[in-house]
This record gives sequence, structure tokens and C-alpha cells, in this order.
Amino acid sequence: MNQRKMGVVLSYASMLINIAVGLITVPLMTHFMGTSEYGLYELMGSLIAYMSVMDFGLSATITRYYSQAIARGDERAKQNILALSGLIYLAVAVLTVFVGAVLYQAIGPVYSAKLTPAELLSCKRIFIVLIVNMTITIPSNLFVAVLTSEERFVFLRGVTMFSQALQPVMYVIVLCFVPTAFAVCVIQTVFNLAVVALNAFHCFAHVHMKIRLYSFDRLLVREMLGFAFFIFLNTVIDQLYWKTDILILGAVVGTAATGIYGIASRINTMYINFSSTVNSVFLPQISRIVTTSGSMEPVNAIMKKVGRIQFLVMSLILSGFICYGKRFLWLWAGSNYTDAQKAEAYYICLIVMVPILIPLIQNIGISILQAMNKHAFRSVVYFAIAIANVAASIPLAQRFGGLGCAVATSGAMIIGNIIIINIYYVKVIHLDVLGFAAEIARLLPVMLVMIGYGVLSNWLLPGGGWLLLGAKILLYAALFFALSWKFSMNDYEKQLVAGPVRKLWKRRG
Repeated sequence: MNQRKMGVVLSYASMLINIAVGLITVPLMTHFMGTSEYGLYELMGSLIAYMSVMDFGLSATITRYYSQAIARGDERAKQNILALSGLIYLAVAVLTVFVGAVLYQAIGPVYSAKLTPAELLSCKRIFIVLIVNMTITIPSNLFVAVLTSEERFVFLRGVTMFSQALQPVMYVIVLCFVPTAFAVCVIQTVFNLAVVALNAFHCFAHVHMKIRLYSFDRLLVREMLGFAFFIFLNTVIDQLYWKTDILILGAVVGTAATGIYGIASRINTMYINFSSTVNSVFLPQISRIVTTSGSMEPVNAIMKKVGRIQFLVMSLILSGFICYGKRFLWLWAGSNYTDAQKAEAYYICLIVMVPILIPLIQNIGISILQAMNKHAFRSVVYFAIAIANVAASIPLAQRFGGLGCAVATSGAMIIGNIIIINIYYVKVIHLDVLGFAAEIARLLPVMLVMIGYGVLSNWLLPGGGWLLLGAKILLYAALFFALSWKFSMNDYEKQLVAGPVRKLWKRRG
């Protein structure tokens, strides 16, 4: 199995580990820290997430231009691109410190009305640690871009998976003695720095990455920055969509509301990442196709292939959550939250998860736009829709709390991420959206049948603890997989599953 196929498999394996870690750590944090301290953790996490935009889209930009240089076999261009990118990242690191200092000063005035003096002090300590984290890790995206362009997905995903699996062990050890959000942030920072060091070592020792400035190509720098700007705009939009709600709730309602919305947000983040992680695996290939071929046929083929895989996975998750999500949240959130709060978190999840299924299975379209350097329209439209989302979220949050924020986010998503972008795909990019929809329609019956089965299983066996819920979910997943294998999956999709299994079986034999 080649690196690209393994990249897809490991991307999903990484997501499974990430979900498992999330399922373990959230109850641990709420148990050790309490709802208010966990609310602080979510609040600062949302604030620092805005700092992640300081990458300015450079990682995807480097991947595109570096992949094109690989396709041309131009070693000198590869080294020069990395040197220019390094200079840009140096400036970004300085800017990150400056912006962090400004935001640090704003924490008190913005949140003093809803947070106690002790909570404000804790917020500032957490923020300092996270700024140090971001200042180092953002420039390290240079190494991630190189590993992605060279299609070293096994190493890249392997390091991530190891870090994900080890973190909850450290959480348990440390939270037993220091049950604070600050301690969790310190652990996360240490692990992030370790990943940076491993990626850098692999780039220099095994990929033989070389950085050399042959010429300060102003035209190339201008082109790269122009390309990166609209990816940066997309990142800002993502933060407006997914992180602003918690900031708004923290300012107008309080930490309890941020904790509830934070639980729903974590579920939604896991759901979204299952789709978006695979995109980086195909970006180098799409960039090379666009560089060497003027035909849209291979691009459309990739979009349909990836979209089918994503729908098979995302429809299992969505339908399973529709059937068993409410009971899961009731057990998972524990006694720190009331039944009404757990029900609210469930409905917040559904309000967002159902409509976002369509843009998630079309996520490869983002990579196509980036490879073709036609992502400007998408960025501008999404930015306008995101601003409207924020404007609607404030009054809705004041009246309906987290549910109001979820409705605003979902409505903006339907207008921008589904209606407008698909018109653009057809009219300007000439993607075969109707053919894509026909492929997905062939997979839809299994999802609908399984939702009916899930509702029936809850009627026959209501309530129960973790053991019964786990048995229901495992049986549901097994039946979903069996029906998909029989009626939906094609030979390529079956090979993605069967290939690794055969290899493991041969090694055992």
C-alpha cells in the first residue's frame, strides 16, 4: 500500500484516537477541575484558537509551491521556497508575540463583568503559556508542509497518533495533584514542542530537506503571500464559525454556558476533523495534476472518490449520533451537568452536525480551489457569511443561550457552505457536482435504513449504562459496515479496508 492510501487509513486512525482521547479527557477534566474551571479552559482555548490564524495560510501555500517544484524536479526552487518561507515565518513569530501581548491586555476589560478576580488571573496565566506554544509551533508548520509535499504521511500521522495516545495518561497523573486548566495547557505545550522536534529531525535526517536562499524572488514572495492571504481568510472564517460562539457566551452568559457549549463543540470538532484531515493527503497530488494537466476529468474523479469515502464515514457517525447521542451525552457529561444541560448540548450538536454533512463530504473541493489558485471567491463569500453569523449570534445568545448560537452558525453554513459554493463549483470551476451528488445518492439508503434500526433499538432497549450503550453502538457500526460492504462500497473502498487487514494477517502468519 502506497503512502497516499496509508495516509487516508492513518488519518482516520488518528481521528479514532483523537475521539477516544476526547471521550476520556473531557470527563476527567470536568471531574478534577469542576465545571467553572473547565469553562475557563474552553474559553481560553477558543481565544487562543484565534491566534492559530497567525499561520496566515502559509502551510498550505508552501505545500502547493513545494509540490509543484517536486513535480518539475527543480531542487534549487525547493530550497529557495523554503528559505523564503522561513523568512516569512520569522516575521510571523514576531507578530504573534505582539498580537498576543495586545490580547493579553484585553482579557481583563472584556471578561471582568462575568469572571471573578481569581478566574481572570487563571485566564492570564493560561494565555501566556499558550502564546509561547503558538510562537514556536506556528513556524514549525514549515516542516509539516515539507513532509506533506513529500507524502511522508506514515511518519506524520504516526507521530500525531503517538502524541494523542500519550497525552491522557499525563492528564491523569498531573490532574491528580494539580487539578487546574493551567496544568493541562502546560502538558499540551510540552507535547506540541516534542512533535515539532520530531518533525524537524525527520525532515533533515531522512527527507534531506535543505534550506538555501538563492535569490529573494519578490515576484514569487508576492504570489505566495497573495495565495496565502485567502487561505488565511478561510482560517479566520473557521474561527468565526466555531470559536466565536464560546467567546460570546462567556461575555454575555458566563463560564457555565461556555462549558455546556464547549462539550457540544468538542463533539462537532471531532466530527469535522474526520472529514478535513484527509484533504492534506490529496493536496500534493491535486497540485501536481493542475500543474501538468489542463483537464478537469482527473480532478472530478478524485473529488468523487474522496467524497464517497468521506460520506461512508461521516454518515455512520452522524446517524449513530442521532440514534445514541443523547444517551451518550447523559452518561459522558456526568453529574457535573443537569439533564437539561446535557439535552441542550445534544440539540446544539444536531443543529450543526446535520447541515454540515454536505460541505464536509465536499471538503476536497477546498484543496482543488487551492491547487488551482481560485480560492479567493470562496474566502470572500465565507467571510461575509461568517460576519453575519457573529452578528446574529449575539442577540440569539442573549435570548436562547447556546441553542441560539448554534442556529445562527447552522443558517450561515447552509447559505455559504452549501448553496453559494456549489453554484461557484459548477459555473466557474466546472466541477461535476451533479455527478458527485449521484455518487452520494447511491450511499444514502444504508444511512436511512440504519437510522430506522437505531430508533427501533432504543425503543426495544431504552436507557441503560455504558455497557448496554456500548453494545448498541458496536452492533450498529457492525451492521452499518456490513450493509455498506454489500450494497454501497466499490472495489477501491473495499481495498482500503481489506488491504491493511491482509498485510497484518500475512505478518502474523
